[in-house]
Amino acid sequence: GKGLGDYSRLWFGDEAESQDPVTFWEDLHDDRDGIPDRRIFQTCMLFARDLPGDGRELLLAIEQESEDHDVSFEIMLGIPLEAGEFKA
Repeated sequence: GKGLGDYSRLWFGDEAESQDPVTFWEDLHDDRDGIPDRRIFQTCMLFARDLPGDGRELLLAIEQESEDHDVSFEIMLGIPLEAGEFKA
């Protein structure tokens, strides 16, 4: 059978041949006092590939750096959901 295709960058579309990753600070809270206990600098990009049939698989690649400069990497796989697929 036909194998799955390659991932391509999903964010920013095809108008730019290359694109810098998205970066932001995440405030992490260990309790509910409203004061961030630590912060992590995130650098990420979203990729996608078509699945057989009508589906699409997403891949979020993330580099995380703590304020102490500890660096880790994560990859998250998933599928896109429409708002109507969530139940209250």
